[in-house]
Amino acid sequence: MTRAARCAAARTPRKRQDGGKRRRAAGNSSGSIKHAGRADEGQRCATRRDLADGRFSRAAEALEELGDLAGAADAWARAEAAGQQPLTSRPLPLPAAAQRTWSEGGKPARLARAAASRQGRRNRGRPSAEIPGARVRGLVCAARVAEDSGRFEDAASAWKSLGDAEQALRCRVARLEHAGDLAGAARLLESKERYEAAAALWARAGDAAGTARCQALLDEKRGRFPEAAEAWEALGEPARATRCRATHCFRAGEYAEAARGYDAAGEPSMAFTARLLAAKLEGDYEAAEKAVNDYGMRHLYRDLLGNRQKWLAQARAFAADHARARSATIRRRGAASGGPGPKARAGAGASAREGLPGKAAEPADVSGAILDAVRRFPGLTCQGVAHVTAIATDRVKPHLAALTESGQLRKVGRTRGTRYHPAS
Repeated sequence: MTRAARCAAARTPRKRQDGGKRRRAAGNSSGSIKHAGRADEGQRCATRRDLADGRFSRAAEALEELGDLAGAADAWARAEAAGQQPLTSRPLPLPAAAQRTWSEGGKPARLARAAASRQGRRNRGRPSAEIPGARVRGLVCAARVAEDSGRFEDAASAWKSLGDAEQALRCRVARLEHAGDLAGAARLLESKERYEAAAALWARAGDAAGTARCQALLDEKRGRFPEAAEAWEALGEPARATRCRATHCFRAGEYAEAARGYDAAGEPSMAFTARLLAAKLEGDYEAAEKAVNDYGMRHLYRDLLGNRQKWLAQARAFAADHARARSATIRRRGAASGGPGPKARAGAGASAREGLPGKAAEPADVSGAILDAVRRFPGLTCQGVAHVTAIATDRVKPHLAALTESGQLRKVGRTRGTRYHPAS
């Protein structure tokens, strides 16, 4: 036998051996798959027995593990009706979109934030929060199934039942986007004051006017009133531009100019407030009386003016506070341009405490900001409080009601003419 033949003969058994190993490996793999299939089928059989025997919570957990979230949603609903709760703690099957910020101004689902909070507390050695109940798990499963299948209206209903308006809004926007109605989605976001996200959708829809309008509204919301005024002028809405300029003057403490602007914009309530503050700043009791008479507020004469000497004393204190606030504002601007030294930082702090009304950012403590505004400017309307604090009127209203109910504020007048004063 030649050397080549011997080498060929030596290689042949090895090939057969390798082929046998491959066949055995393939057989083992096939057996594993079959075994996994039998295990899943066995788990499904056990789940059906649990459902038949009324062990709904156990069945729901098993269905979640199997990925049958529609079945899990139904089982959780039956568990809730039977008074059964989850047996183990496990992550909620939240949709991926619910676990992240979905738009400008949007937030992840509250349940996702709560889960992260629970994880953080566990890391710090504190007890974890309560396990989400059967109802919550069932609704989450239903929302996930609806979103995965593109039934966003059903998903929105599930999120609404969970008390998460943010995610319900996300699903409603998604439904409109999937239907190709970008303008409808933009209008929905604009109605919810999500101006930045709405502007992006208007741009995608090719609506330049809608984009510019949302940008103007965003400037207003963030306290950039001169920029908002320019935008409204460009959009052909001079009354809104005038209102923005008047609000800018009001927040800068230029009350006489603000009053003229509000008159021109057709807002007599704010014009009256600004004119009354202008008179108080000048210590001019007669001008305040004239404003009360000119704007038909004679029925509020005693509450707004009252004793002349007392009013003049209040006016002197108001003017002194105004002067201090203006000085602090000037120091803060100087510090911003020349680098903040210790005195500049102190001035900035004084400005934050005593400054002129109208910070661009919304305060975290809305009630505290409202109380501070009414103490500094007694007699503000609800709209006036919103202007001073730079908080949306809809957010101001419930806080004013609560502060009045608790006795911290006193209201004078009715309906649109209602004005708020410190209780003391």
